[in-house]
Amino acid sequence: WRDIPLQIVYKHKSSEWCFEDLRRFDVEEQEKYLNSYVESNKARGFQLSEDTLIRVAIFQIDEEVHRVIWSFHHILMDGWCLPLILKEWFEQYEVLTGNAESKHITVTPYSQYIEWLLAQDEEEASRYW
Repeated sequence: WRDIPLQIVYKHKSSEWCFEDLRRFDVEEQEKYLNSYVESNKARGFQLSEDTLIRVAIFQIDEEVHRVIWSFHHILMDGWCLPLILKEWFEQYEVLTGNAESKHITVTPYSQYIEWLLAQDEEEASRYW
């Protein structure tokens, strides 16, 4: 059974969030700290069976300057979806900071796509492709 791909979708799975204020350091110390964080974060990697698969670390550098380090397992996202997610992230940031109004967009749930996919005739689809 281990040779058969299996997708598990948790109803509740936490992400790891971290905030650190680095304003107490000078610019050189901040860069050293951030580089150290990046290296240890890379070395940590992700364990699919036991780890959170998304980590976000926010570092306050100055009064209105922050650095965000967003780490995720490549099984979650690829090069196609990453720009879409970043676009939505920045749009939400603009809403939260009061620089834009919220756009209420109805999104089709992924579960509906899976239901549609399961209802397809596999033989016909195989012939098509």
